[in-house]
Amino acid sequence: MKMEYILIKKNNINKHKNKDENVIIIPSSPLMLIEKNFEEVKVNKISNKDEEMFRSHWDGTFSINESKIIFSIKQYSKQKLSYLNINAKINNVHNMELIDEKVNNIIGNNYIVITSYDCISEFYCNKIYRKLNNFERKLKELLFDIYTFHYGINYYDRNFSANLKSKVKTDKSIYSESISIEKIKQALYELDYNGIIELLFTPKWLVDDEKDKLNLMEKINDNSLPSKELIDCIDNIRPKSDWDRLFLPQIGEVPNIEDSINQLRILRNSIAHCKFFRKEHYEECLNLLKILNKQINKALKIVMNIDFQELNVQYVSDELHKALETFQESLTAISRSISNMMTESFKQITSAVTTPITDMLKKFKENWTIPLINYRNTDYNYKKIKGLKKLENKKFIRKSNKT
Repeated sequence: MKMEYILIKKNNINKHKNKDENVIIIPSSPLMLIEKNFEEVKVNKISNKDEEMFRSHWDGTFSINESKIIFSIKQYSKQKLSYLNINAKINNVHNMELIDEKVNNIIGNNYIVITSYDCISEFYCNKIYRKLNNFERKLKELLFDIYTFHYGINYYDRNFSANLKSKVKTDKSIYSESISIEKIKQALYELDYNGIIELLFTPKWLVDDEKDKLNLMEKINDNSLPSKELIDCIDNIRPKSDWDRLFLPQIGEVPNIEDSINQLRILRNSIAHCKFFRKEHYEECLNLLKILNKQINKALKIVMNIDFQELNVQYVSDELHKALETFQESLTAISRSISNMMTESFKQITSAVTTPITDMLKKFKENWTIPLINYRNTDYNYKKIKGLKKLENKKFIRKSNKT
C-alpha cells in the first residue's frame, strides 16, 4: 500500500507587535517533521558533506504499530515543492490511516498537503464496489419487473420523459434488433442514479389520470357519488410519481427511500470518479445498502410471489367489462341511429307519396268540368263552376214538332 503527497510551502507572515514590522516564520522541513513525530526514523546518509548540504532527496524508514514503513522525500526549490512517498509492504489500512492523519496534522500547519495517490480510498472503494454493483443490478431488476408488468412494451415511451430519453444511448456493440427495440431492452441500464431518481420520484400526469378525471366528471354530473367518496376521488386525481403509482401498492411504504437513494448516489459518485472515500464514507454507504437491500429483496420477493393468475383473471374481467360497456354503448348508438334513420326515411317516403297525390287531387278538383248535354226533346242548361260542380235544374221548354 502506498500514499503519495505533494507538499507546497505556505507563505506564513506573522505580524509583530510593532505594526511596521513583519516576522517571517521559516517552517521546519518535511524531513524534520517526520523525524520529530514518528518512531524509529532512519534516513539514508550521503557520505559527501558538500552533497549533504545541498541534498534534495532523502530515503528512510520509520515504524508504526511495529510495522516498518518506507518513505522518500524529494524537494524542489523552484516552486517550493516537496514530494513525500510512503510505502508499506504489509497491507494494513489502519496503519495507513494513522500515517495519513499524522501527515496532515503535523505537516499541514506549514504546508498545503495534497494527496496525489490515496490507497486508503482505493481500499474502501474496492471493498464496497461489489456490494454497490449487486444492489444496483437488483434495483434495475425490480424496475424492469414492475414497469413491464404494468405497461409491457410501452413502458419506455409511456414513462420516460423527453429528458430521460435523451440520456438513453444504447450500446451499438450489442445491437441485435432495431434501435427502438434496443431502447426497450437497455433503457434502464442506461440510467444513472440521477436518472433513476427522476424516473421514480418525479410526479407526472399520464393518460390514465386524464381518463380518471373525465370519469369523475361524469359521476359528478350524475350525482352518483357520496361526498366522502367524492373527496377521496378528487384527492386521488393528481400528478403522481411512478413510485407512488406502481411500487407503493405492491411493496408498501419504504421510509426515506428517495433520500436514501440520493445519498447513495453521492457516495457512489465519489467511488466512480476516484474521489476521497474513507472509512466513515464506507460505513455510511454500508449502512444505506443494508437498509435498501432489505427493502429491495423484500420487494423482489413480493413481486415474484404475486398471484399472476389472479391478476390476469382480474385484468381479463376488467377488460371484458370495458368491452361489454363499449359494446352496449355501440348498440345503443346504433339503435338510436337506426331509429332516427327509419323515422327520417318514413317521413321522406310519406312526403314522397302524399305530396304528389295531394297535388293531383288539388289539380283534379280545380280542373274538373261537367260537360253540357243536349237532348233533342229536352233542353237542359248547365252551369260550369270551378271547385265543386253543382247541377241546377231549369224548367223544361218543350218545342212542338211541326207536321
